[in-house]
Amino acid sequence: MTPLERLSVAGLMALSAGLGATGAVYLRPAQPPQRAEAAPVAPGAPPIRTVTWFKEHPGEMSAKLAVCGDNPGVGRHDPECLNADEAASKLSWERQIAEAKAHGVLK
Repeated sequence: MTPLERLSVAGLMALSAGLGATGAVYLRPAQPPQRAEAAPVAPGAPPIRTVTWFKEHPGEMSAKLAVCGDNPGVGRHDPECLNADEAASKLSWERQIAEAKAHGVLK
């Protein structure tokens, strides 16, 4: 730190103390702005299966829901768990609508 920088810091601290501010001043060297970089993608990672895919593959959906239900802390952040759960909800709703129409409750 140069003498001028030290003097500036001391002046700012004295001024802030005179205004009733308390606390510490932490300085760090100036750094060039960092460019945001995309997170690396694992090579060969399989694509995330969609809600439509799970609706078309009920056996896989049931298997995925079983795995997700066994570890909900992780499953709540897994896109495939969310997609499988949404597919199950949509299939259930579609079955209820079909049954209501079959019984004449809905047209």
